[in-house]
Amino acid sequence: MKNPSVIIPIPVRYALIVFLACASFGSDPVDENDPVESTQEDVVATFTPLELAFRAASALPEVPHIKTRCRLQEQVALAYLQQGKATQAKACIDQISNWRRGVGYADIAQFHIDNGYAEKAEGFVKLALEICDQPRSDSDQAWRRGRILGKAAAAMIDLGRAEEAQVLAAGLESVEVSPVHMAQLRKLKLEDKGQLLARLRRAVASGQFEEQRASLTAVCEFQERHYGHPGVLRELEQAIRDSWGKMPAQVRLGLILNLGQTAQKNGELKDAIRLLQDGENFMGGLDWRIEDEMPWVGVYAELRAASGDAAGAKESLRRAMLRYIAGEKEIVNIYRSRSLRPLAEAHMGLGNLELASEIYAQALEAGWVNRNSRPRAEDLVGTICSMASSGFVPDAKMQKRLETLANSLGSPW
Repeated sequence: MKNPSVIIPIPVRYALIVFLACASFGSDPVDENDPVESTQEDVVATFTPLELAFRAASALPEVPHIKTRCRLQEQVALAYLQQGKATQAKACIDQISNWRRGVGYADIAQFHIDNGYAEKAEGFVKLALEICDQPRSDSDQAWRRGRILGKAAAAMIDLGRAEEAQVLAAGLESVEVSPVHMAQLRKLKLEDKGQLLARLRRAVASGQFEEQRASLTAVCEFQERHYGHPGVLRELEQAIRDSWGKMPAQVRLGLILNLGQTAQKNGELKDAIRLLQDGENFMGGLDWRIEDEMPWVGVYAELRAASGDAAGAKESLRRAMLRYIAGEKEIVNIYRSRSLRPLAEAHMGLGNLELASEIYAQALEAGWVNRNSRPRAEDLVGTICSMASSGFVPDAKMQKRLETLANSLGSPW
């Protein structure tokens, strides 16, 4: 079950650096029991739709589309990481030609930490910091380097190198330092609950969006770690509700969803239903565009099904599809495919493979309405990554269509 909320960092990212990376990691013996590695022969021999997505992303010319090209390459790398394929993710990141490469190496470091391979994470932190140390032009903006430093520092905290992390994070702006705050807050134990709530109150009082978001997310994670303490559970939920008043709708929906998912995972299905109804009622009062609504409809439908109401989830998705059909012409054509993908993902989550296939096929064609190849590439990459994320495997006919679309990318961009 996925969460589209920006609060769960659920969005990764060459010749001396590439040489060092290959020397450090390419020749390591492969542990057959290591779930996050595969052999280079596997990478070369096994074609996957994500390879096609990376080819589509890389088809964009660097001039003038370097930002879009690198962002899409990063998106594919993240999709590989989500599947536990760190080797393939690194192969993608190595080819990113802007600051996102450093962020990508930091993301792989965090991935290895989360999967219990701290010794591998150290090398990727080093690679990320080497990107920061490369000569920069006058046009480079400090925040780009800050994004790398923030993630690298967060990884260092998890590696037990808090003092070095503090040096790296010194002077970073609130957005860049947010991963560091999150890593610090994840270290808190049950007896530190008062410290956590005090931090949340200070964040709310500061009015700083990133500070508030990081603190609220930390409270959600803390609640999940200590779900077996009912008194703590209620107190933390109330603290979250008391603090989200001025946050954007998407953040509030993400918080409710997180609480509901935690309840469902712990078998508290009545609480999960109560929370998702809160979220759905809140959504019902919002006046927003279809493309902004559909991601939330999809994940809330998945939560409803996981909480025991599969029929209600299917009905929610049916109504959402009717809303899309009725309002399709009102949606700017570059946003139509992204409106459909969350519904296909949700149907995959519910086990409705046939409906998911039909909607993915519609999403592919919706992404080809605009005659320019840049938005076409964005939608093609987005749809393939969505397929990978949801576990959808295209049949031979759809695979051929994916190949045709990727091969037709070109001028005008």
